[in-house]
Amino acid sequence: MPALLLRRLGATALTATLSFASLNDALAIEMPADFRAAIEQGVANGRYQSIAVALIERDQHGEWTFGAVAPDGRKPEIADAFEIGSTTRSFTGLLFGRALLEGKVHLNDTLGKLFADVHFADPRLAAATLGQLAIHRAGLPALPSNLFPRSVDDPYVQYDATALQTYLAHAHLDPADVGVYRYSDLGVALLGEALARAYRKDFRSLLASEVLAPLALTGTGFGSVPRLLDGRRDDTVASHWQYQSFASASGLRSTLFDLSRFANAELRPDASPLRQAILLAREPRASAGGGETAFAWQIVPVESDGQSWPLLWQAGVTGGFASFVGLRTDRQRAVILLGNASIDLSALGLALVAERQPPPPPPKRLPIAASAALAYEGLYRFDTGGDLVVRSGAEGLTMQLSGQIPQPMFDYDEDAFELGGGGQLTFARDDTKVVGAVLHRNGANVRAERLSEGAPALKRNTSAMPSKELAVYAGDYALSRSVRAHIVTATPGLRVQLTGTAPTFVQRCAVDRFCDDNGTLEVAFSRDRTGKISALDWRQGVFEARATRDDW
Repeated sequence: MPALLLRRLGATALTATLSFASLNDALAIEMPADFRAAIEQGVANGRYQSIAVALIERDQHGEWTFGAVAPDGRKPEIADAFEIGSTTRSFTGLLFGRALLEGKVHLNDTLGKLFADVHFADPRLAAATLGQLAIHRAGLPALPSNLFPRSVDDPYVQYDATALQTYLAHAHLDPADVGVYRYSDLGVALLGEALARAYRKDFRSLLASEVLAPLALTGTGFGSVPRLLDGRRDDTVASHWQYQSFASASGLRSTLFDLSRFANAELRPDASPLRQAILLAREPRASAGGGETAFAWQIVPVESDGQSWPLLWQAGVTGGFASFVGLRTDRQRAVILLGNASIDLSALGLALVAERQPPPPPPKRLPIAASAALAYEGLYRFDTGGDLVVRSGAEGLTMQLSGQIPQPMFDYDEDAFELGGGGQLTFARDDTKVVGAVLHRNGANVRAERLSEGAPALKRNTSAMPSKELAVYAGDYALSRSVRAHIVTATPGLRVQLTGTAPTFVQRCAVDRFCDDNGTLEVAFSRDRTGKISALDWRQGVFEARATRDDW
């Protein structure tokens, strides 16, 4: 990892563009020392490739960069572009506010109205309104159940308008979810497509003309924007995520320069051509997970001078990037964080906006030898009930909780691991032998006793099948309203995958049964009275689910 690189950026160039007062040393703002130290440590730990930071407070501002964006040690600059992921929602929400003010759409317009060419299987889905989509109360899952990426390194590249309309035509909502806050990138994607239909324009060009151009955000856009950096994930260069119908949810790339201008317009809307839309899009609309939500922002309360004030924020993480934008109008304060590593920056950003202590920096990951990894393998049982399986494979260690699919583990200290789905897992030893584990997640610590020294596996002999015989299994199967299994012929076996996960190759290991090479996954098919394949049982470690055939 290159040595820490830190510098102050472009005050003179930024002055006129951001419409700040004339800048001089008196207007410079300092980054709190504890935040500087936390970011520096994250870079030194090899977890932040580089971080670009902007801090605005009334007539003060500052920009800093940490780390390096290339092996030659080049520092990030304010014109460098980063993928901003779900921070795109702040722009889509602003476009929605403008569309409402112009009468292009109305809050109570339904998906059924705007997608009149789609025959909806579920009247509840057809009745979902744009207002519900914008505040995540339409009852939609986070992702469409027919998202089956060929590679999780670029999961949205093939999910186009046809796939989105197929979802609308076949999906069913859970009645218990309708009207309940549930953050959904799918909902933002549908909102963007609905706005594009209302304006009769492609979403990308619509956002460019109605939001980006009025704010003069010339370094922001989709696709091949100038000076787009490489992203990093687990010390390797990550693929840039490409978007089709999910562009409005997560597809924007932007710069520290442009996001500082955007934040300044949000803090001082009176000077902006989008004043009314900005005010409308940041207005609290509904409660959401201990705070509130607006069309363009998440909102949490902060205490200041004996009063409670709204803190507006949005963050995103893609395959190799992370972003955060946070605002406090009571302090005329904004924080922008951009990173080209897939490490969530929201906790760091929220603490800086709220003037709290920074969270601990992400710990250094340590390589673990395959032989050492075997020491952790096994079946564990929690004191509170439920099982944990730890398994060592070609791609490293994974952990799996009852009813869930496996998640990767990353070593950062002796007997301590970060989890791909969030949280940590630490192991306990009796002398040198691992005897238990503690799962740390969402503020809770749950102990598990080790029951076996080997991970449960069922090794089966497999055999090839001709494509003609395999074809009867191909199709889609519904595990739930939000999760489906997708089966494709891949002679001499099948390629199988669940919603949003990577595909796995399996071959026949018994009549109507298919297994992977590792003995960790078995897919067993069932037939109806006529002999036609009608259902499957997905058995993956301690995850088992029944799915009925439901071809779309």
